[in-house]
Order: sequence, then C-alpha cells, then structure tokens
Amino acid sequence: MVKNRFFLLFVFFTVVITAKAIPHNDPTKASEKPKEVDTIAIVDDDPFIEMLDSLIYMVSYKLHKPFFDESECNQYAFLDEDIPEYCDSVVELRIHYLNDISPFDYVYNDDVKKYIALYSIKRRKTVSMMLGLARLYFPIFEEILDKYNLPVELKYLAIIESALNPVAVSRAGAAGLWQFMPATGKMYGLDISRDVDKRRDPFLATEAACRHFIDLYNRFGDWTLVLAAYNAGSGSIGRAIRRAPGNDNDYWSIRPFMPRETQNYVPLFIAASYIMTYHTEYNLFPVNPKFNFFELDTLHITSAMSLKYLAEKLCLSYEDLQFLNPALKNDIIHGSPDEPWHLILPQSAVGNFLINQKAIWQSYSMDISQVPAASSTAYHHVRKGESLGIIAGKHGCKISDIKQWNNLRSNLIHPGQKLMINK
Repeated sequence: MVKNRFFLLFVFFTVVITAKAIPHNDPTKASEKPKEVDTIAIVDDDPFIEMLDSLIYMVSYKLHKPFFDESECNQYAFLDEDIPEYCDSVVELRIHYLNDISPFDYVYNDDVKKYIALYSIKRRKTVSMMLGLARLYFPIFEEILDKYNLPVELKYLAIIESALNPVAVSRAGAAGLWQFMPATGKMYGLDISRDVDKRRDPFLATEAACRHFIDLYNRFGDWTLVLAAYNAGSGSIGRAIRRAPGNDNDYWSIRPFMPRETQNYVPLFIAASYIMTYHTEYNLFPVNPKFNFFELDTLHITSAMSLKYLAEKLCLSYEDLQFLNPALKNDIIHGSPDEPWHLILPQSAVGNFLINQKAIWQSYSMDISQVPAASSTAYHHVRKGESLGIIAGKHGCKISDIKQWNNLRSNLIHPGQKLMINK
C-alpha cells in the first residue's frame, strides 16, 4: 500500500514538472499532444501575425552566423524536430515567477495560452529569427530604458510591434521597431523626409518610445495600461475606463471595453515575454544576423556622402550598410557640422574609415556623378499587399496627398501601379 502511494506521487510530479518533447507531425505520437493545442484558432490576417511574417523577407538573414555553438545551450538534449509542450501548471508557475519580478500584471489565461502556442508551435522559425535580432537590438533598448529608469520588460513590446524588423510598416503606415505613426513620431522628434525616416532609427526611435512610455504612465499610473494605451492611444483607454463599471482602471476589468486588437495586445506581450525568457525549454534557438551589437560602432558624419560609395571604398557590403542604417531611405547620408549623421559601421571597418576619411571625402567630391540629381518628385511602384496607408507611411505623407497627386478617386490601387510622390 505504501509503495503504491509513493508510485502515485512519483507519477503526479512527473506529469506536472516534466515536458514532453514531441516531434512535430509525428503520427505515432500525435495522441500524446494535449487536446487543446488542436483547437487553438489563430486568425491569419491578424496585424501582429502579419508583422511576424514580415521577418521572412529580411535581407539580413541571407547572411548569418551563430555567436556560439548552439548545441551547448541544448541542455535538454532535444532533437531538431522536437517541439516540447508543457502542462498548464508548469507554464502558470513560470508566468507567476515573471509576475513576481516585474511591475507588469502577468497572468495565465486562455488568450495567453493561445499566443504561447502561436510562438512555440506555429511561428517557430520567426521566433528563432527574433531571438537572433534580440542580440542586436535588446542591448540598445536596455541601455536607453535604464537611462530613463523604465522597466526593462518594455523591450518585449517591440516584439509585438515590429517583430524586431527595423523597416517594418503596418497597414496604417506606422513604421520602425516601435511602429510610430507619422504624427506621433514627429511629436517626439522623429522627422520624416524624402531621404530619412527617423522612426526607423533604432536609437532615436527607442529614445522617443521611452518618452512616450513616461507620458502614458504619468496619465494612467499603471504599466499594463501603458501597454494598452501604446497600442490604442490614451484617448481610447480613457474612454474604456469611463465605460467600465466604477471607472475601474484595472486592465483586465476594462478589457471588454477596449478595441478588439488592444484586447489581444497584453496577452501577446505576456506570451512574448514568456517565450523570449523560456525559449530554450521549447527547443528554440537564435538564427543570428550577420552582426551583433558589440561588433558595431557609431561615427558622426558631417557632410553628404553616398552610402554605396562608402561601402565600395571600405570594401563592405552595401546591403549590410543599408541594414545597419535603416533610417536612410535612399543612398545619401545627409550630415552637416550643425547636425551630424550618426552612421553605424562594423567595428572592423572603423579604423580603415578614420585613417582614410579625408581621402574618401576628396575623391567623393570629385566624383559628382555619384550624387543623384535632386528632384522634388519621386515615383513609387506598388507592390503586392501594399495599401495607400503603407505607402504614405513609407514616404512620410498623407493618404489624401497621394490621392491628390495621382488624381485617385478611391483608395483602390493594384500591384505594378506607378504613383507620383511629391516632396
């Protein structure tokens, strides 16, 4: 009898604590999967999921390298095809731990569970890419968040906003790692012109995001509501509070009165925080971009320079320089003594540049053909999936402007169409 009791206790703790590493689509083990995984429904046209999928087309992943031997981190000895799954009690225990060490309200419910499954099962390749990009962008986020004395967990907000794609553009025209709309970006000093979109600058946009976080917290006094307001706007969250019984300011109480997209936002944030923290337990490891943060340096450029010309003189890949300097919308760096441009270069090229910069400036100024002729009019060729909102966001203008410049009577456009953009 005593032996039976010990056996039952052993089985109970084994079920609660131990993960089941199940090869994906293995018919011999399909019955071992929790039934709820099969019933999870993710809407494919969800804007956050579209942002995840945008990573697949990033040029930076055509060339990548590991920073260390990933097998050293595979402490659970998973096979490549293994997709571990955990019972609710294990996941809930981990999320309670995150809640204990964070000012955010971390909870585990069906919506959070749904998005954890999205990251750990349906979008595994994208998560691996985000883990790699985190090596590049998270040190920037953490340094600036610390400067403003803000919770470090806010770095996970960029996972939801842009999937860490610095040139991501939303349906509505928001752009960059932190997905600023043109008007909000300009409010925080992220200017947009024909040549530059500072919303796509990792440093400047993170500074702006931090100031925005502070403004939202000063209004709502609650970090979970700050997340919701970042997505929906402070006015929308204020209206949701007024509609809720007793003017409650608890996110979960007023959540039913928020826009549908915002109702999903905090569960997504919790799921993103969770999967980025416990990714090794899910057999998820980084697919790294070509550079990490500690392999880069910043230089101040005080005159105009062609990025392509500079890449040629420093024997660098032009595509690499474009990736490292996503705020540049065309080939020209517009720096001046009064307003230097902060150019990001691989550290390996910095010494070569500093030694030869005078000769580079002189040879460039003599080769006037490298500078494109100035023009007040540009043209945009519509690509599949683009809307007028996306195109307006890319060029820093309004939808109504594009319609006026091109005599459009509606918002209907088609791939291959040529649109005039006046600057």
